Amino acid sequence: MTPAHSDQLAQVRRLFLEMRFVEAADAAERVLRSAASISTEELVDATRYLVGHSDLFPVERRMFGHAELPAVYERVVAVLVELLGAEHAAVAAARGQLAMTYAFEGKPARAAEEFERSLATIKRQLGPDDPNLTLVRDNLAVQYRATGRTADAERLYAEMDVCEHLQPAKRAIQEAGGKITYVGTPWSRNCRRWMYFSGVVIDGELLRARLGLSPVVAVHAHRGTHDGHEQGLVCNEHHDAVMGPHASMADATLKVVG
Repeated sequence: MTPAHSDQLAQVRRLFLEMRFVEAADAAERVLRSAASISTEELVDATRYLVGHSDLFPVERRMFGHAELPAVYERVVAVLVELLGAEHAAVAAARGQLAMTYAFEGKPARAAEEFERSLATIKRQLGPDDPNLTLVRDNLAVQYRATGRTADAERLYAEMDVCEHLQPAKRAIQEAGGKITYVGTPWSRNCRRWMYFSGVVIDGELLRARLGLSPVVAVHAHRGTHDGHEQGLVCNEHHDAVMGPHASMADATLKVVG
């Protein structure tokens, strides 16, 4: 990215953090159009800066409820659709960020619409193995649940699976009444697709022994003070997992799966 565009994007960031959202939207459009006049690559780089760095453009609690917050990303999406076409992966990324701003504004139905569009584009353009697919799908499921579309959320999670070493455990958990509440990458290391269940407690030792699972499947338990609590099974080959609440923190009435 050219130094001039880096400077202009820094100005957009400053306006954004000052919550001058309409001005930030105007500045974002100027830099995107300028980047497009140089090359598609320059435009994609500028877009990645705008929508791919939450540390550069953090949506903070103080911004919640600000009616003009979505204006920045609404403008970015509109300009990118014009310059790149609706099916470009950069547009999908921008739609995802726009959807998040709608979610922060308490508009789950509008957030779901944008996540749906983003998900469809990622599937078509980047394929089923793209790492962003899991994140967008989970965010969409959250918005579905927020609007009472529980069946649609469950359908989304049904599209996702864990590796073959954990599939018997997943089936056993679901047969016991466990409901998928999240599928994603909660940890930064050795973590590909972790599937979390509610409604049950997973006794990893008993479940692994009863199902005769592969030696690559290990019992996992974590009781954090600020980063959550969980227990279940992890595949050390594929780095997938099936998790539920930690037994010490769970409702005593929950069924134990083992």
